[in-house]
This record gives sequence, C-alpha cells and structure tokens, in this order.
Amino acid sequence: MGYGIFIDALLTTVTDEYKQSVRLYEVGEKGGKESEARAKFDHRAPVLACCFSDATHAFSGGLDTSVRELDLGTENMRNLGAHNDSISTMAYSRDSNVLITGSWDRTLRFWDSRANSPQQSSHETPERVYQLDLVNNTLVVAMASRLFHIYDIRKMDTPAQQRESSLKFMTRSLACMPDGQGYATASVEGRIAVEYFDPSPAAQEKKYAFKCHRQTIDDVDHVWPVNALAFHPTYNTFASAGSDATVSIWDHKVKKRLRQYPKFPNPISSLAFNCEGTKLAIGISYTWDDGEAGLKTAERPMVLVKKLGDEIKPKGWTGSVIARAIASTACFNLHVYELTPTLKERLDLWCGVETNNKLCTQPALSFRLPPSRDNVNQSLDSTGKQSRGKTDAVLNSWASNAGLVTARAQFEDVYGLDTDLLAMVHQPVKAVVLLFPITDALEAKRKAEDQRIKELGQPWLDPTVLWIKQTIPNACGTIGLLHALANSDVTILPESPLAQFIAECKGKTPEERAEHLETTPLFANIHAEAASCGQTEVPTDLNTDLHFTCFVRAPTILGDHDPDGSPGHRIIELDGRRDGPVDKGDCEDFLTDVARIIKETYLANSSSMQFSVIALGPGPKI
Repeated sequence: MGYGIFIDALLTTVTDEYKQSVRLYEVGEKGGKESEARAKFDHRAPVLACCFSDATHAFSGGLDTSVRELDLGTENMRNLGAHNDSISTMAYSRDSNVLITGSWDRTLRFWDSRANSPQQSSHETPERVYQLDLVNNTLVVAMASRLFHIYDIRKMDTPAQQRESSLKFMTRSLACMPDGQGYATASVEGRIAVEYFDPSPAAQEKKYAFKCHRQTIDDVDHVWPVNALAFHPTYNTFASAGSDATVSIWDHKVKKRLRQYPKFPNPISSLAFNCEGTKLAIGISYTWDDGEAGLKTAERPMVLVKKLGDEIKPKGWTGSVIARAIASTACFNLHVYELTPTLKERLDLWCGVETNNKLCTQPALSFRLPPSRDNVNQSLDSTGKQSRGKTDAVLNSWASNAGLVTARAQFEDVYGLDTDLLAMVHQPVKAVVLLFPITDALEAKRKAEDQRIKELGQPWLDPTVLWIKQTIPNACGTIGLLHALANSDVTILPESPLAQFIAECKGKTPEERAEHLETTPLFANIHAEAASCGQTEVPTDLNTDLHFTCFVRAPTILGDHDPDGSPGHRIIELDGRRDGPVDKGDCEDFLTDVARIIKETYLANSSSMQFSVIALGPGPKI
C-alpha cells in the first residue's frame, strides 16, 4: 500500500483466488468530494509490492516476477523487465529517478523507466530480500537469515555496512527515519528495534529494542508479529501495526508510546502516511498467522484512512518541519480478498468499513477515536494516583486481574452505531461502557432528568441494581467497570478482588460503597498494571473533560412481561455523578437500544468526536 506524493491518493494491492490487481483511490474529505476509485490494473499473479514515482505514475511487482510501470491517468501498463523469482519489495528514489526492487532471487535491481533498456543494474545479495527502504541516498535492505545491508545508492558495488538484526527472529517490516539518522525494524516476535546509521560506538550505544504488540490473556502471553512500520514525515515519530489488530504511535527519541488506537477487527498488514502527515492509511486483512483455518473465521478486509491530530506529535514539540518530507512514499504489502472501490472518509477516524459486502459510509461517528491525548481509563489506586489505558485491551487486563473469567466474557470495542457496525459486535452483550465529552448541553439535560426523577420517581427500576456514588475525582473509569461487571451475569472467580468487593458492597448505601472504594486495597496493583499493559510508560497528564458511564440490562419489577412469560427488562444507566441509577426505558434489543440512547442523548448534545463505546459480552474468539 502506498500513499500519494503530490496528490491525496492511495495505492493498494488486491489479491484473492480469482483476481489480482493494483487500485488507485483518490481520498475525499468529509462534507466535500467523495473518495473515488481512479484506476485499476489487473495482474497475472498476486502483487506483493507497489509504490508511486510521481502524481501520475506508479510501479508494481509480485509473484509473476515482472516489474510494471503503471500510468495512473490512462490505466496503461508497461513491462519494464523481470526478476528470476518473486518481487517482494520496492521503493522509488526521486533523487536519482530510479526504481529499486528486491526479490527472492537474491538480487537488487535498479530501473529507469525513461530509458530504452529500463534495467540499469543488478546487484547480488547473500540472501532473499524481504524488505527495503531508503532515505536520501541511503538504502537499507532486510534479508532472510536476519541479514541487513546498508548501501549508498550512488556506490552499489559493495554495501557500506553489513549488519545482523538486533532481533532474534525473521524480519517482518522496515522503515527509514525521514531525518536520515537511522531506521526501525520489526519482527514476528512482537519486537521493534531502533537502529542508527552512524557506525561510531557512541551512536551505536543509542540503539535499542523493545517488546510490543503483546497481551496477557488468562495468564497466557500472546505475542503477535509486527507487520508494518511507517515514520511520520514531519515529526519523525513512527507507527507500528501488527497481527494483534492494533496500531501504536511511538516517539523513539524518548522511548515512549504516544498513543495506541483501539483494536481493529482484523490483523493489520500495512501502514502509510500521506506526504503531509495529516492522514494514516491502515490496511486491515487476514495475515495467515493461523493458516487456512484462520481464513475461514476472518472478517472482511478493509482499508481505513485516519485523520491525524496532535497525538502524532512528540511531547513538547517545538521543532520546525523536516525539510525533506520523505525520500520515497511509504509503500507496504496489503493482501486482501476484495476491496470495495468507493471510500468515503469520516472526519473522526476512517474512510470506510466493509462488512458483509456493504460499505458502511453513513456519516455517524465510528467511536474508535480516542480522547485528545490518550485513550482514557480513568482509574484510581489507593493513593489517588491516576492512570490511563487503551479501551478494550486495558479494560480486559484490569477485569482479568480483578477476577473476571475472560474466556467467557470480554470487553470489545464498538466500531460505530449504524446497523452494519453493531452487527460486528459479538452477542449477547451484557453491558455497554461509554466514554463521552462533557458539554454544557449534556450537563443541562442531566440536571433536568435528575429533577424529573425526583418528582416522578422510577417505579419500574430494579432496586437490587448495584450503583456506586462517585466521590473520588477521575475515578469514573473504575466505577464504570465495576458497574458493568457487578450488574451482569458474568463469571467472576471466587475470592478474587472483584468478588470480594461486590460482596462487601451488598447491603451498603451508595455513599458507603464509595467510601469503601476509596479505602480498599483490593485494586491498588491492578490499576497500574492494566494502564501500562507492560509496553511503555504511561503519561501522567489527564484531560478530565471526559467521563465514563455504563448501561446495563435489568428486570422490570412492574409492567409487561416478555413473550415467554418472564419479566420484561429495562435499560439502566449507571453514572456515579448522578443521584442514582437512571431507568432509560424498555429493552428489546439491548445493544441496538443503547445505541439509540447514545445517539439521541449524547451525540445530539455534543459537537465533539471524542467518544468511545465498549461492549461487555462473549468477545471475539482468541
């Protein structure tokens, strides 16, 4: 997948059993021109690599060994030549006006499409070429057997440096820093290494590697391949993506993660920033980590385009824009089975989501955009220290450590409130946690509703619903979790912190429960562990204009019964800032009804896009 240099265009490869092609999309804007499929180039075999050379030309290569030039205006293709084996990677040097291709035939080849004989040179490598990238005149080549060569492309007779990977397993992805100082590489073992070109001992002391794209579930460590890396052209931060279906943003200078976006529905195979660094294209598709068996249960692939905010900037950024945006447009492999040719960008997060042969382009919020500084799980330990985490990953980590049996119930991100996206959530949903921005309109609506409840009461409300009054600042995340877990028929381990806390809260008033939450040591260690998830230091600054609330399903004590004769159910909102539980009405389809309430109550009274919705249910199969 490549993002355009001079135009806001996206180049993708599409492969399935029946068709192999490269497709060009012009990315639109919310409220303006829709995204359009501009060109399509059919190939004889799966395409493994593609890249732009300028606004009107691109190149491709793959299993059929041929190198092709693509005229994006006329949709004509020209065969420049071929390797002796599959082409695995390529990049274009605008300084030298040459295309560089790498192949499993153990060669690097240079091509000039303007020449009568396009192939300019061929250079042998000791192993199969997996990845390559370049910045200015420096070319980095990653090969099998963990070998790396670094070249000056003006002097290709011999590599300037020969290195062995700092990582122990096969190289999966590679990207050069746009400031020309070094590169990052990642492997199948869930690690990233940051390397520097300067061979001096002082410079080499700065290189390091770290664990990432990992998660502990039910005391089992899950380690996923890191499939893609991409450096931001301005800020020199970089994005990583893996088979764990997450994207993280890293500041390699200070060795910290700036952001992890909520989990996507499938593994991520490719990433690319646009030239201005204002958007990030994310290629989502099954990556064959589980063989053919995994393909049968994989969800449909998609390409999403995220509009970026300040989360991509290093902390305290005051520097000027890097003069050279990027030497060669980011280009990564994207293996998908079908891609709908129409993409419509949503301002909040992405262009389009394709499910069940339909493209969901309804202009509703997708609820995958985290808060302005980080995904927030506002929680408290016994000392009053605040911590933040990463939506479903953090919630599941916290809940599992607290005593939830996550093999039977998990928290899962909700991708949007339209019907197609709600259908992606695993059923039955037992509770919904909402993170929303506090606005004056919402506060006025809340106060009016509380006053109406005081006057009219709530005759259908189940009095056994466990509700905790929030008396601790910024504890709404913890209270939202407790409300969801304590009022759902999920399996909780006996004698666990969660089981003990729920038992100790029974028979107490909401205020007594709040006091107990302030003083209990049960959750002290769990907050810190969940917030960090073992990958990077957690920032300490909080943006507290965001708040958690929770929706649960409870039996009605009056009124109608369900068709089977059992009591009907009501939707109950549990917000620690309120005067008590709030009866939101009859419940027919819990998730659909909660989505309607969120639209009517929260979206209608906010112009912000800083929403996240998380469902508690059986969760995806692991």
